[in-house]
Amino acid sequence: MNTRFCNDMWFEEVAMCVRFRRMFDLVENKDVTTVEICVLGWTIGGEGWKWWIRLFSWGESMWRECSDLLSNIVLQDNVEDY
Repeated sequence: MNTRFCNDMWFEEVAMCVRFRRMFDLVENKDVTTVEICVLGWTIGGEGWKWWIRLFSWGESMWRECSDLLSNIVLQDNVEDY
């Protein structure tokens, strides 16, 4: 389970760091894996999100959009990540 959440293309056809570039510029751990952030919580209020600075309204809006996209994603233990 080593798919990187921000940089690998695991969701849709573009990496999250490209789709939400401005927001991911502020993420502390750019090498977090998809499993790690899922376990910590990738929804709003989840512990998986750590920021260099406080998010302003544009960042919070992107965060909500990203969290909404991820709300229906379920990772399965018995399925190889890609």
